[in-house]
Amino acid sequence: MQKWNDKPKQGPLCPKVDDYPIFFAVSEKSGKDNSGDYVYVKNGEGKPLLDKHGHLIVDHDLHNHDAELPDGIAEAFIEFAKSEKLSFGV
Repeated sequence: MQKWNDKPKQGPLCPKVDDYPIFFAVSEKSGKDNSGDYVYVKNGEGKPLLDKHGHLIVDHDLHNHDAELPDGIAEAFIEFAKSEKLSFGV
């Protein structure tokens, strides 16, 4: 979402544009099953994996959990923010 401001006296200038890039993502792995119970990442022996703090790792695609999972939506958004030179993406 972008708040447009064509009036410099009201604050930083952000002129309205008709077309601009947006970030949109869809989670394909929620980390829960049909019953609403968490689904955890398991090792080759079927045992749940633990992160560096000893916590179970939920199987989702929201972020990479300190590189324990493949990059997810959060990492994709960070790359988008950097490529668009967004101030909060620095």
